[in-house]
Amino acid sequence: MKTSFSVPILLAGLILAGAGCASTTTETPSTSETPSSSSPSSSSSSTPTPPEPTTPPTPSESTSATSFPLRDKAERFINENQGKSRVAGNFETIVDLVVTDPVEADVYYFATSSHDAALGENFVGVYRMEGTTYNWVRVYKHTYKTDDGQSPTLLRVIARNGSDLYVVADRVNASRSAQTSVSAIGTVYVINLEKPLDGLKEVPTPLPAFLAEIKL
Repeated sequence: MKTSFSVPILLAGLILAGAGCASTTTETPSTSETPSSSSPSSSSSSTPTPPEPTTPPTPSESTSATSFPLRDKAERFINENQGKSRVAGNFETIVDLVVTDPVEADVYYFATSSHDAALGENFVGVYRMEGTTYNWVRVYKHTYKTDDGQSPTLLRVIARNGSDLYVVADRVNASRSAQTSVSAIGTVYVINLEKPLDGLKEVPTPLPAFLAEIKL
């Protein structure tokens, strides 16, 4: 069993914020393993080389948390690595959606929730996990509190596109009809997986088409 600890990483990550989803603390992404790192090499040339044309990134696919076949083991690894349990009342549960990496095989992104009704708080974590090894990296965490009489914020991962991971701010125990568009659920934020410590950035409206068509 690998133990989670905090290290600076160049991998994907996330770090969210208070009820208004503005980050109040900055953390070094937590990980279940020590990622390797290397310094990028640099070179110079007297004749600039034009960039090669690239194919636009393809948005990722997703599934519900209940349909995610690795859910039970993923929750167990994440919680055990951090010394959390259902008995202690701090167990993190994976919530919709679970997003598949569009490039790396068997890599998934999802958010977790650990709601303490007595304190009116909800701990949120956003993770990247390898399905074969169950190695994980937490790219964002925040504890949201009840505000204005509403239940605390709940984050849901909804898509990955290129180096960007998108989440929508929902509410714990929110009641709504099925197949509600993300724009009607709450504010959509993006995390740059190449710079996870920059935290959440609000996505301006109208949302891009590939986000606007997502429904929960």
